[in-house]
Formats: sequence, C-alpha cells, structure tokens
Amino acid sequence: MCLFGPLTVELEGVSLRSPTGATARSVLAWLLLHPGLHARAQVAGRFWPEVGEDAARASLRTALWEIRRAVGGEDRLQWLSASRERIGVPWDLPRWVDVEEFERREESGRTEGLEAALQLARWPLLSDLVDDWVLQRRDDLHDRAAAIALKLAKRVEAEGDKAAAIEWSRRAVRHAPLDEGAHRALMRRLAAVGERGQALTAFDRLEAALAAEVGVGPSPPTLALADRLRSGGSGSAPARVVEETAVCRAPVLEVWKLLQDPMRYPEWWDGLVEAEPTPDGVIRRMGALPGVPIPTRIELRRAAAGVVVRCEVTGIVHLWTLEPLREGCRVRLRAAVPGQEAGAWLEHQRGEARASLPRLVRAAERAAAGAPTAP
Repeated sequence: MCLFGPLTVELEGVSLRSPTGATARSVLAWLLLHPGLHARAQVAGRFWPEVGEDAARASLRTALWEIRRAVGGEDRLQWLSASRERIGVPWDLPRWVDVEEFERREESGRTEGLEAALQLARWPLLSDLVDDWVLQRRDDLHDRAAAIALKLAKRVEAEGDKAAAIEWSRRAVRHAPLDEGAHRALMRRLAAVGERGQALTAFDRLEAALAAEVGVGPSPPTLALADRLRSGGSGSAPARVVEETAVCRAPVLEVWKLLQDPMRYPEWWDGLVEAEPTPDGVIRRMGALPGVPIPTRIELRRAAAGVVVRCEVTGIVHLWTLEPLREGCRVRLRAAVPGQEAGAWLEHQRGEARASLPRLVRAAERAAAGAPTAP
C-alpha cells in the first residue's frame, strides 16, 4: 500500500482501483495510516463533524460502499474489518505500507536505512488529497525527511564527500523550504567548494519563500552568513513582493477547488496553457517562455494556510489565501521574487498577478452559478 504520492493499494501484486470520491479515499487512507479497530462513531465524527451522529454514520456507510465498489467487491476487501460498531485494518494483518516502512527505516538510524527512508518519501504524502489531517501529517513527514537528509549530509561530509553532502542538503531544503538551519547548512557547504554564487541563490530563494509564506525576512544568523558570502560584505537587493487582492462572490469552497487542482490552472492562470502533474507535485508550465517547459512545484501547505506555488527555475514563490466573507470571500495573492531575479521577472509577475486574479474570480463565480467554465 503506497501512501507517498497518490493513494495506491495492491492485493497479491494486483493494483486495486482507488475510490473516485475524495472523502472515500481519505477515509481509506486514514484507516491505513491508523491500523487497529476504531469505533464507527469516532471515524464518522472525524470526517463529518458538522452533522449529527446518525447522519455521519450514514455518510461513513456510503464511503465504505464506494471503497468496496472501487476495489472490486467484498472478496477483495477482506483486509478491512467492518462490523456494526467497529471498523479498521487489524493490527495483525500481514501488510506492507510505505509510510510504516519509512518509519521503520528511520528508527534504524543506519545510513542505508535512512537512505531507503528518503527514497520512500521522495513524493508528498497522499498528493491527491487535501484534507486538514493529511496536510498536517504531510508536514510532519516532510520535517522528518528533512532531518534525515541533514543527518546524512553530516555523515558523508565527515567522510570527506562534499558533493554528496551538498546533495543531501538540497534534499533537506526541498522537504523544508522555510527551514533556515537547513538553508544555512546548504549555503556553507556550497561556499566550501567555491560555489558562492549558488550559496547566495539558495539564500535569495529562502528570502523569497519567507516573504511570500510568512511575511518576514531571514533571521540575523542567516543574514550574517549571506553578508559574509558576498565579497566585501556588500548587500544585495532584497526579495520583492507583489500583492493583489480581489473579492469573489463565490463561496470559499469554489475558489479552493480551483486552487488545489493544478490541472485546472490553465482555466485561469494567465499565460499557462498546459499542465502535467506528477506524483511529486511538479508540473510543466508553458507560456512565460513560449515552447520552454518550466518546472513548478504546487504545494498545499498547512502552515501557510493556503496554496504555495514555487517555481523550480527562478525561485519565485506565490501564496494564495482565502478569507471568508458574509457573501463570498476575499482572495489574496502574495508573490515574492528573489532579489537577483527581480530585474528579469518583477514586472512580469505584476502583470501575471493582475491578469490571473480576475480570471480566478470569474471562474469560481461561474462554477458557483453552475455555468460551464470559459477558456
């Protein structure tokens, strides 16, 4: 059973179809990540807290029916125990779950075990789900993977392998893009092999991520390291921030549906004509440079309470957040451009933001009204 990336279940080497409904997939994933038998009322209350117990239990029955239908019937679902009062995956059931294997490898502490753990965690947890519990667990696993990568970087550095130490540091930063300690470690290791320019690029991208997602600048230790890396201690241009806001008459849910589905971005993102998602959240954007694919990472980050879009080439970071209003919601975009990229990309980002935000609002309002989405 694979939970890193999209939910995938196999039985005796045969892939089983995953439920089409997001809630049914979420229920199945939660049961797989929490083995043991749980009271039906507890599970129902977790997933349908806004309704009474009877209605929640009825919704749970519907989700279980959808799971059975997807996997091919009761005969292929014997590993899921369900009685009138309890439901779950028995503890003693022989199984292989990639998240459980990640944790076993992590606990081993051995280098080969830690490397295997990171191989399993190369994709985000349940990348096809956006439930709050998924985002929370995903953030936790990202943090743990970053810590493993930093531990491996120290080990190979002690053995004299500077190139491997840099690669493990880069892996840590990918898992924890706001972790200043991980970025400082990467900057120091790059500088140690004469790559001061790459070290300062890492700093610029951290600065842009902090500006977009948290609204703050790097801490004094990080700024001091960046200053030491610059010749003569001279400063550089800070990250530049573009902010746009619009009021949408559609409810939050309609806007959220558009933001959390990268395949729908061409409907409203100015200049984006094609999107191809992969399990690690990277898509191929077309438009800013005609004919040139630009890898962009789409992340649903619980800590930022929004959707983070991070360009792998330029380091530009977009944060989309929503504020419920009495009628509709307020949509905010904050885009941060690394200082060294501002000359080439700042005005482009302003134009892109001013064009994309109204298109997003219109697409959400059409969806709320039941009208077909216009190109």
